[in-house]
Amino acid sequence: MNFGKSNLKMDADFMHTGYDTNNDVNEQAKANDDRHLSTINSVRNTLFAFKMSLSAPLLGGKYYIGTEDTYTKRKDIYEEALGYVPTANGRFQQTSLAFFTGYTYDFDFLSLSASMRYENVNYTYKDATKTHKVFNNFFPSFSVDASIGQVGLNLSYTSKIARPSYRQLSNDIQYASMYSLNTGNPLLENTTINDLSLIMYWNFIQFVLDYSTRHHDIIYYSYPMSGNPYVLMTTYKNIPHVSVLAPTLVVSPQIGIWNPEITIGLIKQWIKRTEYFTGNFEKPIWAFEISNNFKTANGWLAVIDFNCQTKGNSQNTYFYKNVYDLSLNVSKSLCKDKVNIKFSVDDILNHNNDASTLYCPNVKLSESNRYYGRCATVTIRYTLNRQESKYKGTGAGSGEMNRL
Repeated sequence: MNFGKSNLKMDADFMHTGYDTNNDVNEQAKANDDRHLSTINSVRNTLFAFKMSLSAPLLGGKYYIGTEDTYTKRKDIYEEALGYVPTANGRFQQTSLAFFTGYTYDFDFLSLSASMRYENVNYTYKDATKTHKVFNNFFPSFSVDASIGQVGLNLSYTSKIARPSYRQLSNDIQYASMYSLNTGNPLLENTTINDLSLIMYWNFIQFVLDYSTRHHDIIYYSYPMSGNPYVLMTTYKNIPHVSVLAPTLVVSPQIGIWNPEITIGLIKQWIKRTEYFTGNFEKPIWAFEISNNFKTANGWLAVIDFNCQTKGNSQNTYFYKNVYDLSLNVSKSLCKDKVNIKFSVDDILNHNNDASTLYCPNVKLSESNRYYGRCATVTIRYTLNRQESKYKGTGAGSGEMNRL
């Protein structure tokens, strides 16, 4: 909605979702009696969200101000009739009020922007006990963009928050096996993230250097249950501080019909030692990807992708197996793009599998996953009366939707 040179945007969203998950567990064991049990998890979510922003020219630049507000209710019931785990009836309620403002100014080859966001969050969780928290946070950010010809640079700082998902906050105990139980942690703190990013590019070469600090980051944590050390309880905990450095180099030249894109990246973390972080968790993870795109003049498109991830640490987990994947797809559009035919082969090398070990005091939990993802697929798509969406909004409460 325009008022002269000013622009007013309003978005409102309502979401009501739910699901019921039934698990039937049949266990046979030599050391214990066999077990046959059923669990039911019933979840209902309700979300109201509203966002409004006003932008207007000011002193040669652009100024904006706005609000984004959400109201969330969630009911999470977990039942197991034989008493191996207690029945849980968790109720969540949260109100979030956010106000934001910012200013952008453009020079000939330079653009400067700065913004501030304030959030007031009122959160309550009820089951056998009640947990109530109120959060008040400010999140500043700024960025500098400069470009001359094919050379460009962007420097930005962002402060933001990552709130635990409602699954992570739930206090119900879910049955995995006679030796393993899972639960959430309603006392989890929010993760505060400070991110500094530098992007430089020239022609078909781009380099990204990202450094972030995460306070109260959330990790998986496993421990033997009191009274029965053969049963492991896996939950979530906050750690005081972790820093992550992530440089990435991308080279993407155009050579005739061939457009290769080569990506080399690194993730290196530094974790502050605690009583449950006593080892070395700082081995970096390297990532490599080569994407080969071939596009002919008559509309054929072929893509050959290869990616690899090396062994290394992420939080208190060590990935002890190199993972690599090779895939191929060929497509062609016909009938003025109304028909698209695509042939693809995934996981050609049959090696897109991972293996990891979670390290906790008195517990070392290893897991190896084999996905059997190798397959060939033929897709034929026909489009009827394609129309562009008339929706011009940006959506409200997207972060809260992701938590649900």
